[in-house]
Amino acid sequence: MHTGLSLGAWVVGATTDRMDVKDCLWPSGMVANAWYQAVGIPVIWYNIPIDVVLKELPWRQSLLLAGVSVWGARLFYHIVKRAYKRGYDDPRYASEKTTPGYYLRALFTQFLPEAFFQAVISVPFTAPFRDSFAHRQNTPWGWTDSLAVGLWAAGLALEVLADKQLKRSKRRGGTAGGLYTEGVWSIVRHPNYLGDFLTHLSFPILTLNSATFHPLFFLGPLFNYIFLRYMSGDRETESYQQKRYEETSDFVKLQSFSDYRAEKNAFWPRSEELRNSWSWIVVALGVTGVGLERIVRKVAAPRVL
Repeated sequence: MHTGLSLGAWVVGATTDRMDVKDCLWPSGMVANAWYQAVGIPVIWYNIPIDVVLKELPWRQSLLLAGVSVWGARLFYHIVKRAYKRGYDDPRYASEKTTPGYYLRALFTQFLPEAFFQAVISVPFTAPFRDSFAHRQNTPWGWTDSLAVGLWAAGLALEVLADKQLKRSKRRGGTAGGLYTEGVWSIVRHPNYLGDFLTHLSFPILTLNSATFHPLFFLGPLFNYIFLRYMSGDRETESYQQKRYEETSDFVKLQSFSDYRAEKNAFWPRSEELRNSWSWIVVALGVTGVGLERIVRKVAAPRVL
């Protein structure tokens, strides 16, 4: 599925000369996979009405489907909106696209490898829907379930706050004199990537206390971490930042960037961030998510957890 979607994105990208098409596919492809496994297969192949399928989903599976859908929809909207306002391709790809045969190489070095990563990352929120026996087993709610909900809520909050705070700062001209390092950006250099990891970590944890769990589900957040850290995440972003500041002779931001890297970790918060009020705000939002889920669960009174 992900290979087919990536091939389609590659054709669109090569035709329109927009590499950011694959960025749009990253969240939307995984959400499409989750919905196909949870709803598409029983509806298409077994002729079960969609309302019956959704009604019969156990509570944990409902949370899985809702969790990945909210994560993907938010990220997809953010990427598409940013690309539309920019009006041209992501500058990170500009220099590479000038080399001959770029799109053919990109098919094998970016599009297809990313399809593989998407497939593995999707395992925790797709495989549970394929086990028809375990799917019907009733297991009580436990502390790992609440931990998963808290991690998801905290991770999503971190992503939303990071995007909104940076956008507001740019709109007010706050980044003209250097990098924005306030708000959740005072916790780590890439709070949006940390938030994304926490969100994906919550998915296999949510299955720990159910009959659908398999240890290989943790390959999802592991591969997501590898991708964010070493492939198309903070390493690529910071390499582009460094190069851009040097090429434009923006020595103010270059110095600010150097100081920022010396003071804050890229992904994991330092122990000093325990004194950072924004760290505790994110934790509080995670706890709030746990409380809201409990209220919804009691109101919904799910037949099977």
